[in-house]
Amino acid sequence: MANAKGRLAEAYTGSKTTDLGFSYSVRGEIANVYRSSPHSGGYYNVAATYWANGLLNTLNANLSGIPTWTYVPDGEGRVDTVTFPTNISSPAPATTVSANPLASAMAPRMGTISSTMETQAA
Repeated sequence: MANAKGRLAEAYTGSKTTDLGFSYSVRGEIANVYRSSPHSGGYYNVAATYWANGLLNTLNANLSGIPTWTYVPDGEGRVDTVTFPTNISSPAPATTVSANPLASAMAPRMGTISSTMETQAA
């Protein structure tokens, strides 16, 4: 099913056994994805916000224990840093992402990812 602007608004199987819903920002970026399946017990929502240049700003799964990820651009509008709480026990999260400063806007950037894992008491 499409919305008034012709963008995908909903996709489902049979009688909505599995259902996906989409909402969009004013500029047309996907702002929310809703999902339900027979074993999910309801709808789950992943929400996104964007910087003025269209780069992803935040990604929030809206689930207990899942942090909001924040994407911070460099001076050229490319992702430079990804931040989120570091109290996640598994899997070990990437706490910083650094990019190759010589990467061009037209080529994929190959950066480095470092991760840390906090020890949790059993």
